[in-house]
Amino acid sequence: MFDRKEYKTAALSQLKGRWRVPLLANLVMMIILGVILWIIRPDPHTIRTASQHTGNWNFSYHVSVDTANPNSPLSILLTCIFGAFWVSFLALLDKLYKSRSPIEFSSFIKGLDNWFQAVRGTFWFTLWVTLWSMLFLIPGIVKAYSYSMMFYIMAEYPQIGVTRAMNLSKVMTRGYKADLFFLDLSFLGWTILSGMTGGIGFLWLVPYCQMTKTNAYHTLKEYAINTSLLKPEDFTS
Repeated sequence: MFDRKEYKTAALSQLKGRWRVPLLANLVMMIILGVILWIIRPDPHTIRTASQHTGNWNFSYHVSVDTANPNSPLSILLTCIFGAFWVSFLALLDKLYKSRSPIEFSSFIKGLDNWFQAVRGTFWFTLWVTLWSMLFLIPGIVKAYSYSMMFYIMAEYPQIGVTRAMNLSKVMTRGYKADLFFLDLSFLGWTILSGMTGGIGFLWLVPYCQMTKTNAYHTLKEYAINTSLLKPEDFTS
């Protein structure tokens, strides 16, 4: 049921001739992330890199924080603010998934209307992954993948509650967390190559990764509904 190659092929097809807006939206996010890291300005001698996995670039943006205070209010606040742009970006890709019509950059800006819910969702995700990570690294990674679909759910269904989105994600990813992990791992080579370009390659890699994950999300959602694990009204109530 879970086909990495199919999702990747579909992602390239969906982005073909429509790269401009995802690239521009991603550039905006990269600039915002750079500003956030500059504001935090961690001490280079006491840095720990904390990967917030909401699935790929994985939401794998890497936030460097001071080891003396890795969960400082400022760091958490700025991470949550970035989360608002991330959910808006996923909403943009969801539109690309559903339609072959041209899409405008205004769709990315429109997605920010749901900023408060996205900030809450990012905080909730970060809180629970952090708590599970206190039991060692592996439980934190497992739960990060368990919760990873909540951001795609929130992007497609802006009205849905944060807790409901997390619970739906747990059901959708049941039995597929390893598949999602290996899907992320399949982009490792491209990630290394993008790093060798001074980060420029990430302008293309992030939309490609997340379009692929959007395809995986819709497959998992449809499977959960078709097997009666979830009902369509679970996403609208």
